[in-house]
Parts: sequence; structure tokens; C-alpha cells
Amino acid sequence: MLHTKDSIIGLRSSEFATLNRWLLLALILIVGSVQNQASAQVFCDPANPTYGTCFLQTGTFSGDLPFAVTLNPATNDLFVADYLSGVFYRYNALDLAAASENLPCPKGPATYLGMAYSVLDSNLYWIVNDQGSLLLVVSSLGGSFISETELTPPSGTTALSGLAWFPSSNSLWTNDFENDQYLEMNMDGSFTGNSFANPQSSGTAGAFGLGLSVAQDILTFEFFFDLPVGPPSANRTSLVERVNSNGESQGLSFPLASINNLSGWITGIAWAPQGSAAESPSNYIL
Repeated sequence: MLHTKDSIIGLRSSEFATLNRWLLLALILIVGSVQNQASAQVFCDPANPTYGTCFLQTGTFSGDLPFAVTLNPATNDLFVADYLSGVFYRYNALDLAAASENLPCPKGPATYLGMAYSVLDSNLYWIVNDQGSLLLVVSSLGGSFISETELTPPSGTTALSGLAWFPSSNSLWTNDFENDQYLEMNMDGSFTGNSFANPQSSGTAGAFGLGLSVAQDILTFEFFFDLPVGPPSANRTSLVERVNSNGESQGLSFPLASINNLSGWITGIAWAPQGSAAESPSNYIL
């Protein structure tokens, strides 16, 4: 699924109730001076989105299960990979209704767990499970294979989901979701040992959350992470929360209750500096 929202969720449920395919949803998140979680729910007015979360765009996904997502901010290309088929799709992030371009994934049919765009080399980085081998794969923007490295995650890591390039350190981050941890990698695939916990984890009870995205504060230009997460009591991913690279909450989040009534898991997120509303950052959510 992929939606566009602006920081206090609004939903036109009748527009989505009849959709039985995966959706691409783009959501606007305007940070401005908002420093705490909004609790009210409002309908989205694209002409005056203010702050909050409200659907600005939706689009259908042509594949079977969207799982990995990233965005090239220079071109507004939104890349969404199918989980298993070996196909990924290039969307115009500003017009999700426009036809997408089908592209071959760099390893063909395999399990694609995460994808990240690096501004420094203009390549795509992928986490791929290829017949039991966990790989960091580098490709061109069109999916042409460049290189691969077998990953050796830290001891105890069980499952990875999502991938994001962090400009401040020129490193990659991924999510060990079964252990409620986010892990840093060098660009060569070696793990640095840096990590932080899911901000919604509590004791031994497992929190929820798949994927992560790097976001930039539009006032200070600092980089942060936007994490789709949920506490154990929610039984699902229930909000997007912003943290720094130490996992410290920045007091900014928005709820996903309205999205979740579409059913299914939130499987990926990509932040964009320019979204559907002019001069407004967006989160695109699968």
C-alpha cells in the first residue's frame, strides 16, 4: 500500500473499502514546529494541508507484495520492489496514478528485504535473501547488477527488513525486526556494531515495525529516522515515530490507525523532501 498524508491522520474510508489489491499510499508529514504526537483526526485538504496526516495520493501496486521502497529525491523517482518476483517498479512520486515502469531486480527472483538509494554514487543498495544467502547487492537505478557481498549480521540477528542510507555517516541502516533492533552497516556490508532499540519496545514483549527511512529536518538540515512502529499492546504497526541515530525520540510522530483499517502490515516507508503538497515533505508508506 502507498499513501500520502500531512501530520493528523484523516481518512476517506469509502474511497478505499472496495480496493482488494495492495495500494501505494503517500503521506505528507510536515514537521514545522510540531513537536508532539497529534491525537486529533482531520480530513485532508490538499489546498491547505497544514500539519497532520491525511491521504494526498493513492495508487495501486502492479506486483504481488510491495516490500522494499526508496526514493531518488533529485528525480522524484519512487522505487518499490516486489517481495519475491524479481521485479521492481519506478513510480513518479508526485503522480502515483501515472503508469509505473517495470524493471528487473539485480538478482532475478529472490526475496527482496530492503532497498536504499545513495546520493553519493547514484546506485541502489539491496538486502536480498537469495536461496538462503543473505546479500548486500549494488545495482544501477535500472536494476543492472554491479556487485554483491555476503552479509554477516551480529550474533543473534534473526531477520532483516528495510534499508536506508544515512548521509551524515555515509552508512546503511536496517531493521532486525524480530529482536526490535536497528543496525548500522558500512557501505561494504560490514556491520559497525552501532544499533538502537525500537522506541516502542517494552521489556521482553515484542514491539512491531518493519522498515525505516531517513528524514531531514527542513529547518536544521539534520538527519533522522522515520520508523513505522507499534507497542506490544497495539498488535500492529500503529504510528510513525522520528528518532535520531542513537534511537532517541524527537517528540514527533503521527498515528497510522486510519491506514491500518485497510488491513495488512505496513511493510516499508520512504521519506521525500518534496511531496504531493508544494514545499512539503512526504512519507510514502507501503
